[in-house]
Amino acid sequence: PQSQKEVKDFTRFVFSNATECELDKQGRILIPPALRERAGISKGVMVVGIINKMEIWDRAAWEARRPQNGDKIGEVLSTLGL
Repeated sequence: PQSQKEVKDFTRFVFSNATECELDKQGRILIPPALRERAGISKGVMVVGIINKMEIWDRAAWEARRPQNGDKIGEVLSTLGL
């Protein structure tokens, strides 16, 4: 069996598209056009914090997904005994 670290390292290597982004004078992240296109970001974005990571979503895609995630929370909490 693979350790969690090995799995994360492999996943990061295979699936990541790390790109160095600059901050503008107001501290905003400038996402390159190719990444915006790949992520389907057209207008507004949502920055979602997940423990020690963050994701940048197209606002419409995030809003469409939120109800799906909300419906599953009860099931997940139940399996955890919470």
